[in-house]
Amino acid sequence: MGVDALDGDRGLVVVGLPTRIATHVLQLVPRRILLPVLARQNPGLRRTHD
Repeated sequence: MGVDALDGDRGLVVVGLPTRIATHVLQLVPRRILLPVLARQNPGLRRTHD
């Protein structure tokens, strides 16, 4: 699949049906909603309260 995508000049390859569905759903969610949710889940993006 990856070689076919590279040959077809596609820059993104998503393997597996659940991952494909999640990718499409996340493209539909507004960024103002998505970014805070992702920031809460990513330890590198969490704000520290000093």
